[in-house]
Amino acid sequence: MGQQLLIQNENTVYEPVVQDEITWTTERKGAAGKLEFKVIKDDILKFEEGNPVAFKVDNTNLFYGFVFKKKMDKTKIVTTTAYDQLRYLKNKDTRVYTNKRADEVVKSIANDYQLNVGVLENTEYVIAKKAESNQSLFDIILNALDETIRNKKEMYVLYDDFGKLCLKNLERMKVGLIIDEETGENYDYESSIDSDTYNQIKLTYDNSDTGKREVYMAKDSSNIEKWGVLQYFDTIDEKTNRSSESKGIIRII
Repeated sequence: MGQQLLIQNENTVYEPVVQDEITWTTERKGAAGKLEFKVIKDDILKFEEGNPVAFKVDNTNLFYGFVFKKKMDKTKIVTTTAYDQLRYLKNKDTRVYTNKRADEVVKSIANDYQLNVGVLENTEYVIAKKAESNQSLFDIILNALDETIRNKKEMYVLYDDFGKLCLKNLERMKVGLIIDEETGENYDYESSIDSDTYNQIKLTYDNSDTGKREVYMAKDSSNIEKWGVLQYFDTIDEKTNRSSESKGIIRII
């Protein structure tokens, strides 16, 4: 079985030497596709978080995503984790919509978060009204799909088709392929944008004096170009003037 792994950093595309096996993992619901691999760091190879990754088997396109985590040991082996576009659906937001189908909800979110879209099948059922507060984009979409199932009795699956978000009836889906790999030891150096890292901040505040919801946003456009949208969302409590969730340490780029 011929495998090809490609990593692009700016205008340079690398085909690195792969150590051990490559693992591609997909799930039907609520999780991004993940590619895990180890490559040998030499004087030529240079890549970082946010760089595109493509994986092909026998000239068949299987995975297209972005580097989110990498770790190098003393033998210059770089253990890397990449996710497809669905990873950006972990962003949280508040959305209110009326008279929209689930596929239209997906398209609207994709437009707002600069995600590439492929085939979005018409889910037919129109949701009269729905308000989602401080929910992950995954949950917002899955809630719309669940309501479609209850009323139309048909299941639709959201997935990434080599860099394009697609929504199709489950009956037309194919089973994915999983390849296992081993992990390494030695001392570690790790960098990651997979958790507690944000380049767009969105806060909402319900102003009791005006009766309106105020929205405050800040973003780093240049970093979004590099990593995609990684949004931190929360609501501000009027009484305490603090956010509604307790916070650990977060990294805002």
